[in-house]
Amino acid sequence: MISRQLGDVEIQGINELSSVAREMVRLIETATVPIFAVDADGMINGWNAKVAELVGLSVEDAMGKSLVKDLVFEDYAAEIEKFLQRALRGEEDKNVEIKLRTFGSQQLKNAIYVIVNACSSRDYTNNIVGVCFIGHDVTGQKTVMDKFIHIQEWNVAMEKLTGWLRRDIIGKLLVGEVFGSCCRLKGPDTLTKFMIVLHNAVEGQETEKFPISFFDKTGKYIQALFTANPKRDLEGRVTGMTELSDDQKQFLETSASCTRQMKKVLKDASMDRIDNISLELDKSDFMLGTVINAIVSQVMILLRERGLQLIRDIPEEVKLMSVQGDELRIQQVLADFLSSMVKCALCPEGWVEIQIKPSLKNSDGINIVVLEFRICCPGDGLPPEVVQDMFCNSRWTTNEGLGLSISRRILSLMDGGVKYIRESERCYFLINICLPASQTLIVDQK
Repeated sequence: MISRQLGDVEIQGINELSSVAREMVRLIETATVPIFAVDADGMINGWNAKVAELVGLSVEDAMGKSLVKDLVFEDYAAEIEKFLQRALRGEEDKNVEIKLRTFGSQQLKNAIYVIVNACSSRDYTNNIVGVCFIGHDVTGQKTVMDKFIHIQEWNVAMEKLTGWLRRDIIGKLLVGEVFGSCCRLKGPDTLTKFMIVLHNAVEGQETEKFPISFFDKTGKYIQALFTANPKRDLEGRVTGMTELSDDQKQFLETSASCTRQMKKVLKDASMDRIDNISLELDKSDFMLGTVINAIVSQVMILLRERGLQLIRDIPEEVKLMSVQGDELRIQQVLADFLSSMVKCALCPEGWVEIQIKPSLKNSDGINIVVLEFRICCPGDGLPPEVVQDMFCNSRWTTNEGLGLSISRRILSLMDGGVKYIRESERCYFLINICLPASQTLIVDQK
């Protein structure tokens, strides 16, 4: 009996992994940012719809091509090869510019420029087997920057600061010729940060007192504070580059959170005892918004397949709350309950609602955030045998009930609890979790 139940735990773990893995694939395939991946030999083995659209190369045609030899321009090849080799050693560089070739319908564009972050891909033994690149298309912005960011003004103060006269500087490119050649920057990080400030300025955002370090004409080391103001035309337009959008940042956070959850599920699924779930709970600060985005993303495919609508009654301030606790297990437990409700909801044209009500209390001088999650759907809800298994500690008859039972017991280890309530026309999970407020939230409340 124990062996069978341990097998059921492993099956449940595999099911959870499969669900999260499917969501990871969906996130990558439907992302609004270009994402591509290579194996250990630098050959393309991942190519999402966005990068296919930008470059004009279909997934089928991209697979198996060499990133450096077939897709990157020759003048970028050496640097990108170094970038790739570092990532294959586990050194994950960020904000690296890649100049990609164009194909088919996109050949009218000479090149596509993307700023990418590298993420080393590992197998189940933690060996690096490839690299995933998450990018940001900056082609239009780079064209504008290269064409228009030339020095038009250079006053006496700048002459004294840099040692370079106005006649030497006017007309030169601000980035590369002035700062980079004439005024040598301290390092590549300085250039990257400087570019971000410029991107924000041409987007219309003002940056005050940005620190920059460089060497003047005589080689003297200079530290200065600059302010970047957007310059507009008569119609108020500003052209140029931007930083990562909120959607792109959310994608990165959600995919990283799902990846960490997969690793946690793998670890938990290998437990040799389930009658006494002696888990070692982590305790770290995290934003509730990150957890909410991750659990919702894990049911999106199932919602679409079943023709269901997801109703979110979540106050905006809840997403901004910072609390302390085991982020990944809370995420795993909530995703399990939400997924079960989606599976039993009436379809098509049905709905599932997730509602969150927060409150604060003080216990022995510690500020506690009390969270009430209500996950609801119309109809009869869970099968009776699943509900029975959820509240059992042994002799489970269904894998789903076993999974919910484990989630319930993990909740109890975190001083939380869950009830399953069936009413005449609807049913719902009522989940309570109490988490210490992080220092950030405490300061904000004051």
